[in-house]
Amino acid sequence: MAAVQSALQSEANARSEMARRLTDFLFDGARLLDDRRWAEWLSTCTHDIDYTVHTRANLNLMREGDTFDDVLPYVKCDYRALELRVQMLTREWHAVDPAPWTLHVVSNVRCWVDGKASAEKERYRVEALCIVHRNRIGEDLVIFPCRYEDEIEVAADGSMKLASRLVIVEAERIDGALAYLL
Repeated sequence: MAAVQSALQSEANARSEMARRLTDFLFDGARLLDDRRWAEWLSTCTHDIDYTVHTRANLNLMREGDTFDDVLPYVKCDYRALELRVQMLTREWHAVDPAPWTLHVVSNVRCWVDGKASAEKERYRVEALCIVHRNRIGEDLVIFPCRYEDEIEVAADGSMKLASRLVIVEAERIDGALAYLL
């Protein structure tokens, strides 16, 4: 009986430690974006990443049986498109100059094993709430309440990469250009 309890406790500790590491991964990614370290943030993504932003209004158009692919996203990027966004943000010729300051407040993180495991890596589904504050000189503060639905790959060596991010902006619309990363 003691051996079974010990094994169960070890498993619970391992799950708790992984949840903490996944949460830290989200916090660290938010900090990279806030510090305008966009290229470093991009390095935390897989090369086959799917980065999608929807507004709540778009999702309200979904009918029963629809998937996110059936509704036009506000932003849809693969790795190459994210690279171009990072280049745009790090140069002075992009649409929003100077680039806005952002503050990502990440909370309510929940983690599940995705079931897409191999000998080299395991995938976790991670959901979180995020409030993004955007500020530019001469403009009012803009606040975006968001929901993240992420897939994070964890390699056998423990390193993590963002494989997929669905951002649902809990608003009817996004005013202005979304020239930065949520």
